[in-house]
Amino acid sequence: MFSYNYRWAILNRLGFSAPLEICREDTIKITSDYFHSGGKLTKSDAQKCGYFLHTLVKKDNKDALKLLINHGVDVNAKDDDAGTPLHNAVWEQNKEIVELLINHGADVNAKSKSEMNPTPLPNAVWEQNKEIVELLINHGADVNAKNDDAGTPLHAASMKDNKEIVELLINRGADINAK
Repeated sequence: MFSYNYRWAILNRLGFSAPLEICREDTIKITSDYFHSGGKLTKSDAQKCGYFLHTLVKKDNKDALKLLINHGVDVNAKDDDAGTPLHNAVWEQNKEIVELLINHGADVNAKSKSEMNPTPLPNAVWEQNKEIVELLINHGADVNAKNDDAGTPLHAASMKDNKEIVELLINRGADINAK
């Protein structure tokens, strides 16, 4: 049986990037073995692997997320809609992954191309997930961030008739006169 280093050396000569193949395959065992045997991510590979963080969030694969993030993959990597893995974790309402991403430097105010919910906070408000709303605010999310229609998280909470989140936002500085 080939060692992991020898196997990847052959693949690299054939034009494959070992880290990218690992990311594509979503195989935590091979990925772990690759890094433990001294494998490294180039800056280019780390950027390309960032796209796969979105998939790992959707698959709730915390182990693979941690491994790739700890080896240099950009936690704020944007998808085609300029969303970050944090946007996806909030949509999935996965508090554990939201915390993991924030603890590894995810930008809680990152903007996507979404007209209605460009930052993670309005997504959490819209999903009525008070724990995630609070977590985002505790890590610096802008409670007055506006969408393309000048709506704020407070507007979204009011539309959802969620008194708890409305009160939380107001207590944390949301502008009740925002237009």
